Amino acid sequence: MSASSSAKRHKSSHTSDTDASSELDNGSVVVGAKDSSSSSSIINLAAVYGTGDEWPFEGLCEHLALDLFDPNWEVRHGAALAFRDLLTVHANGAGKLVGLTRQENEQRHQSWLLDLSIRLTSLLALDRFSDFVGDSVVVPVRETAGMALGIVVKEMKSDFAIDVVEKGLLTLVKKGTHGTAQHSWAIRHAGLVGIKFWMAVRRDLVPKVINPDGVMDHVIQG
Repeated sequence: MSASSSAKRHKSSHTSDTDASSELDNGSVVVGAKDSSSSSSIINLAAVYGTGDEWPFEGLCEHLALDLFDPNWEVRHGAALAFRDLLTVHANGAGKLVGLTRQENEQRHQSWLLDLSIRLTSLLALDRFSDFVGDSVVVPVRETAGMALGIVVKEMKSDFAIDVVEKGLLTLVKKGTHGTAQHSWAIRHAGLVGIKFWMAVRRDLVPKVINPDGVMDHVIQG
């Protein structure tokens, strides 16, 4: 082999390494860039999160969030029960990621709680399973969803917790009060169930929502 051929291969290899280094400097994720002093690969994963960085129950909760709207009431009930029991112990870590600042994790945590509160409020509004026993009625899905919602609200910031009542639960009570549909009573009842558990866990906020145009007025109408 000629000396010129060897020099050409060396130049080509040097050019390849230079291009890889340039991509790394620009912030790209580079796999396999090599320098002249080491044959090991360089992997820049500073901005990539794996499943090991998540809250350990993140995947389970994503599955349960879908089960909340399953056509079978047993599945909906089971998902609400799972959320209730899981969040009773582990709610503080919901939505958080390893490696983020406390402020970033708190923002993710509150967004996660708000998302679940919307799902649980939707379940309260949509569920129609009722078990009539004599003159009374048992609504296991709505009762359990209300319990789970109470646990979620307990972890929320005050303004988010108030929004759950004013923009969510009270809307259900008003809808049921003024509605003429066959199941309007069920919607009204669901809102009242949610308010019951909300008040049980956020006693500090009760004075802010009890006013002539607030909760008590609609509870009395309900």
